[in-house]
Amino acid sequence: RDGISLVSAGEVAVGNIRPDGSFLVSGLLRKGECYGQFTVFLGLPQTHSLWSVGTTQVVFVSQPVLTGLLHAWPEIYEALLKLALWRNVEILDFLDAQRRLPLPLRIARLLLASPASSSSPRDIDCRQEDLADTLGVSRVAIGKALKKLAAQGLIEIGYGKITLIDSAGMARRIEAIHSQNAP
Repeated sequence: RDGISLVSAGEVAVGNIRPDGSFLVSGLLRKGECYGQFTVFLGLPQTHSLWSVGTTQVVFVSQPVLTGLLHAWPEIYEALLKLALWRNVEILDFLDAQRRLPLPLRIARLLLASPASSSSPRDIDCRQEDLADTLGVSRVAIGKALKKLAAQGLIEIGYGKITLIDSAGMARRIEAIHSQNAP
């Protein structure tokens, strides 16, 4: 649909449905973020599917209404530009991490950015296959890297979930590598 959708509560997972019917998440939108800018400003078709994560509210603003709002309040353009630029920063950071960080730390970054399970704030519902697809590596490589993180006492591996044992420790290790590699 031509328009912008604003997440007013909850979270929306962005991704695509795989041939086996599972949903591969490539991004997560939280309260205050929006989607649909490609269709509105570039005339491109929608490229991803969107999936509510728990209780979520989304406000849809159609193209004609958005045009009127943009004319009445031009500062909305600035807000949309800032949002787009922040997404670019996140994408560049992700690409940089893909090239420079060892796999266990790339997994740690992904887990720290993932939505918590509805059953526990420390649990992340995910399959090793999903992590492998998201990071572009084999499931076997993911399994080995997860075992390293578990051996360091940072996570526990469960069936279809990963429990974060030491989130702060994972964050410190990621920051230490970034600091070593800073230009």
